[in-house]
Amino acid sequence: MIRLSHIEKTYFGNGNETHALKNVNLKIQDNELCAIMGASGSGKSTLLHIIGAMDDVTGGSYLYNDIPVSKLSKKDLHGFRKKYVSFVFQNFALIERYSVYENLEVPLLARSVKKRKHIIEDAAERVGISDLLRKYPSELSGGQQQRCAIARALIADTELLLCDEPTGALDYQTGKAILKLLQDTCRERGMTVIVITHNSALTPMADRVIKIKNGKV
Repeated sequence: MIRLSHIEKTYFGNGNETHALKNVNLKIQDNELCAIMGASGSGKSTLLHIIGAMDDVTGGSYLYNDIPVSKLSKKDLHGFRKKYVSFVFQNFALIERYSVYENLEVPLLARSVKKRKHIIEDAAERVGISDLLRKYPSELSGGQQQRCAIARALIADTELLLCDEPTGALDYQTGKAILKLLQDTCRERGMTVIVITHNSALTPMADRVIKIKNGKV
């Protein structure tokens, strides 16, 4: 379970303070599919980054099961992310010098998985990029890169899958199909999936919709 208690996040710069999150209290159950919705600048991405241990908190506490994430050292945070979290970023974060196949292979190499070909081909088929495995990110459209990023996150097979606008670069029908894939993954693998989205097609698929306004849930 994810438990956020009285979370505050303030950014400081040029003599200014930006209060991104204000007294956020939130519990997310294991194996839950949650959508986070809100206007631009409302604090959605900040919340996702804190849950994924990509950013620290200014105040409050974050517990992941019995792990006090908000109190971990930088070294332990890296270990936490590697073990528990996979992320689909808005900018895809693909490795340009690697082919699609090699990008999908990265999380398997990190876990020293020996029989990788079938896993990669299965994930590629599920997101509709089987014919792109030998291409490079620069040869792909935005939508194709997004599907590659999603396949890589599924291959990582962590407990927690965090997605920042995973369908932003996709047309409506493809985006809906990807959201259905995330829903099925949540159910089949017992993953907790948290998705930032503006796609209203997700609302009936999610177990819960978390709305954020001005840094408050």
